[in-house]
Amino acid sequence: MSKIRILAALLVLGSIAMAPDGAINKTCPVKVGTPIAGPTSVFMGKTIGFCCNNCKGAFDANPAKFAGAIAADMKAADAKKSDGKPDAKPAKPMPNGPCDCKKIAKGYYCVTDKRELTLDDVRNGMCKRCEGKPLQIEYCLKLVPKTLSKQQIKDGMLPYDEDKARISYECETCGAKAELETEVKHKPDCKPKTIGGGLKKVCAKSGKFPHATDDK
Repeated sequence: MSKIRILAALLVLGSIAMAPDGAINKTCPVKVGTPIAGPTSVFMGKTIGFCCNNCKGAFDANPAKFAGAIAADMKAADAKKSDGKPDAKPAKPMPNGPCDCKKIAKGYYCVTDKRELTLDDVRNGMCKRCEGKPLQIEYCLKLVPKTLSKQQIKDGMLPYDEDKARISYECETCGAKAELETEVKHKPDCKPKTIGGGLKKVCAKSGKFPHATDDK
């Protein structure tokens, strides 16, 4: 066996040895086929392992892009749980927003066209239609798990639906409101707090923040 093959084998064995407990997957969803090592993230209530911190960062920034790579692992973990067998490690609760959301998703809004933009509408950080720089907006996002057939999993369908609600802004002092943070117009006698501009975020679905569907 060549030195290169021996080194590669040692690296793979080292990665397996450092694999985290509780991860539902054996290989990295970003670098498909690469054994997982130490870094993990929680996605839809499941612990996902990665081969390196760079892959963890890429997944955390856009989990929907890589969800298809772990769809089978997610389904297997759900089946194992339904059989009454406890998970190897309790997973942290998933963000279950609109409402009760623990993580806010970001998006883009074009002031010139007065419309929300998808990733396909943006090129090099600029709106494709007007070539202006869009503003960043926020959403309360909930990932709703769904059961997929074997064919749907094979076709790469995502194992969840998105329930999304726009976030607006309100001054805690004078009550001024606006859809965009930069467009909040305080009343003349208002003296907003210096930290954060005295604004609070309000979910369009629940009308309150922190997001909560039921009064507590």
